[in-house]
Amino acid sequence: MRKANKIARWSVIPMSLLLLLGLAMAGCGKSNSIPDIMKKSAEAGKTITSMRQEVQLIYEHPEMGSGTVQARVIEVSGNNVHVQEVVFTVPFAEKILSNGRQFSKSFQDEKWVEETPTLNPSTSMPADDSQYGNLVSNSQSQKDLGMESVGGYNCYHLQFELSPENVRTMASQVPPQSLASNTGGTVDIWIAEGTYYMIKSEGYFKNVDITEVGKVNLKVVITRTSINQPIAITPPI
Repeated sequence: MRKANKIARWSVIPMSLLLLLGLAMAGCGKSNSIPDIMKKSAEAGKTITSMRQEVQLIYEHPEMGSGTVQARVIEVSGNNVHVQEVVFTVPFAEKILSNGRQFSKSFQDEKWVEETPTLNPSTSMPADDSQYGNLVSNSQSQKDLGMESVGGYNCYHLQFELSPENVRTMASQVPPQSLASNTGGTVDIWIAEGTYYMIKSEGYFKNVDITEVGKVNLKVVITRTSINQPIAITPPI
């Protein structure tokens, strides 16, 4: 449990990265330039009213190897939200916001309790984010890697190469000391043809300093399903 508590603390740092990763990617067309793609993706993201989003935080350490440190599943349907968090494959916490009432359950106490609402459906959904809106200019290079099938969708694959300063600028919510010695990274996105919705994004940030773990490479993988489809989120009690 001590290990889980440590990871829960340090994983707040890269979770801000993954929230940024999930905000503004959603689509493109064959004749579009990459700046046009990014603009359309932000607009398409604003039309999403329901979805299931899974985030995986994966570390790569020279001595500890690699593994999934943390996974978070967020389901949003209108004004209702369901969040599940797992640390080292062990359920860590769960929250449900349903019809204005919020309930939570932690790994320490498996009983559901009602609490003051803190979940916000609007901030759980894609939105036009200024940092990702500037991703084209805040990157060393950009590539259109063509079409790929992801999750049953025919997707456009875009890749952005980031310098250390690009990473620090993009991840402004991350404590500067954690990114001080980063050596750059990449952001890949996969966008469904026709709908402009982001289906997957993958950020890879090299040489990030995490207090309890040391210097690691961080991979933040986000996948989305059930976009604008009915999702049942019901109160547990």
